[in-house]
Amino acid sequence: MAIAVGFLGMLVIVRPTGAGFNPAALLVVVSGVAYALMMVLARWMTRPARPFESTHAFVFYMLAGQAAVGWIVALGAWRTPDARALAEMGAMAVFGILGNYGLAQAFRSAPVATVAPFEYTGLIWAVGLGAILFGDVPPPSFWAGAAVIVGAGLYTVRAEVG
Repeated sequence: MAIAVGFLGMLVIVRPTGAGFNPAALLVVVSGVAYALMMVLARWMTRPARPFESTHAFVFYMLAGQAAVGWIVALGAWRTPDARALAEMGAMAVFGILGNYGLAQAFRSAPVATVAPFEYTGLIWAVGLGAILFGDVPPPSFWAGAAVIVGAGLYTVRAEVG
């Protein structure tokens, strides 16, 4: 039930309409499902009955998969990046490695119910940096939907723990 409520919170944020629907928005749903599967799989693969894999190996697998998909997608629209774009991509790579390493280690070390609430800080960082760097201030519907999503997530965590 909490997952359905969280999904409704996402709909409050996105406010889909027939006229303004963009099929690319479905990529966010696919991304969310893939991310969740990746984290659950990292936790599942580290259960005691499995052979040990280091966090470095997990990060390598995650990044190798992302790189392979990225190259496949880029084949259709490749253009050679300039120096600034290369620097920005390098920064993305560093942050991606650090983020993936931290997530893999967190999900390996603690129960999902313990780690998941901390992921909501990503929402704070995304909104704050978006406002500072791009001047994007979310509308009130975003805050209402975010509150519903966070509330549903925290309810789920509480139900699992308690």
